[in-house]
Amino acid sequence: MTSTLAEDELAEIRGHVDRFFDRRVDAVADRSVVDRPLHEEMGDLGFYSQGLPDALGGLDLPPAAAAAIAAGAGRALVHGPWLDQLVVVELLAAVASEHLPPLLDGRVLCSVAFAGAELVHDPATGTLRGTVSRVRFGGHVDRWCLVTGTGTHVVAATAAGIAEMVEEPAIDPSWTSYTVTFDGVVPEFSVAHGPELHDRMHNRAKGLLACFSVGAAQRVLEIAVEYVKTRKQFGKPVGSFQAIKHRLAGCYIELVHARALAARAVEHDDRTVAAAARVLADEAFRHTAEGALQVHGGVGFTAEVPVHHYVKAAQQARAWPLPISDELDLLRSALEMDILLPEPS
Repeated sequence: MTSTLAEDELAEIRGHVDRFFDRRVDAVADRSVVDRPLHEEMGDLGFYSQGLPDALGGLDLPPAAAAAIAAGAGRALVHGPWLDQLVVVELLAAVASEHLPPLLDGRVLCSVAFAGAELVHDPATGTLRGTVSRVRFGGHVDRWCLVTGTGTHVVAATAAGIAEMVEEPAIDPSWTSYTVTFDGVVPEFSVAHGPELHDRMHNRAKGLLACFSVGAAQRVLEIAVEYVKTRKQFGKPVGSFQAIKHRLAGCYIELVHARALAARAVEHDDRTVAAAARVLADEAFRHTAEGALQVHGGVGFTAEVPVHHYVKAAQQARAWPLPISDELDLLRSALEMDILLPEPS
């Protein structure tokens, strides 16, 4: 894998990603939960294979490339399992690369759920039993990748033995997830591995989600700044008022801090860094989206501008892969044990 990218190379990747999503995604329009043609185009452009080695048909790019994709997807509020697909591709490349080809071109879509002791695999029969929450996109995708501390099980979303699938409450139905009960489900395939891979994929998902939140925060801040430059009150742009300046400047400061830690989380496989990056990015995204809504006034709630979509996405991003409250508990425990963030290498 290419260890680093020069800043001009990374800027070029960001530019390609942003132009693609600007052309392909309308953040204002109502969209389906999963836009399959979009994901197929992403596959054709190498979005899912960019981090794989040459031997597996990839571009051998470092994690910064996946971070750029996630940030670009955040700017455009791209729905669907693209983030899950990035995680699953990296996981299978490590333990079951023969199953990669259908995922790389985006024709087969897979979401990922991290399960614990509530999911039981019977090695004698090869079946799964138990209940798993936060299974994203349910039947809108083809497969679910269930990652535990002892192995990964890939299940068809239409498999026999799925006893119940209950949609979980969502402020934005485009980011739907389900609680699924398995009763004797036979996976398409299972791969045994240790808890280290489970934890690494968990950290990767959090890091990419942090990059998504940072990209979304950046875009909604740009929308707010553009608006306050043109909206006038008392004959002046509202952006000239001190209260507006301070609110948006505070959002920018949060965004800068969150961006730096999100980039570090993607580059470093560390549980504390990943949790901190997700919390900081969550705060930056929520505060910026809410600030943008406030400076827009009533028009921010209308379909004319996409601000309300970012507000809802900021809330929905708090639920996966773990509730944000769990991340805060992890950080509190780390501070109590005086575990500091590792020094950058």
